[in-house]
Amino acid sequence: MSNDIRARLTGVHAIGRVGGGGRGGAAATLGTLAGRVAGQIADALDMAGRDGDPQGGGGGHAGVLPADLYGVDREAEALAGGLGASPADTVRLAAALHAFTEECAAELAARPAAFTVERIAGIVTRVAGSAPTVPETLAAIEQATRAIGRDR
Repeated sequence: MSNDIRARLTGVHAIGRVGGGGRGGAAATLGTLAGRVAGQIADALDMAGRDGDPQGGGGGHAGVLPADLYGVDREAEALAGGLGASPADTVRLAAALHAFTEECAAELAARPAAFTVERIAGIVTRVAGSAPTVPETLAAIEQATRAIGRDR
């Protein structure tokens, strides 16, 4: 299927490998989180009836903590470390990343298609390029979050 989410996952994971802060900065972090969300949504949509199993054969949720399904806190710590953020700034970055991830999940659940993944990737690339300071990074994450939810 040409509009399968999985067809675009590599593009999302490749977002922002070059930039300011951490392992590529906000763009890389947002791309990683969006890719995780897309992967989980794709897996969830594929759960029912996989290989003729009426009970579903999907998986990938073993050992996952529901409070942080996408590893947002780990990504926030890495981003904060790259930015030299204070503990308070780390908490603010985590909150912003959780909001971004929730928005991605809502958008991908509402429109589970490759064009949605491409749209999110475009927003991340456009908004979260190089943000070398904590305030700039927070602003970029919040702008990306608002942009994703704007059309829903």
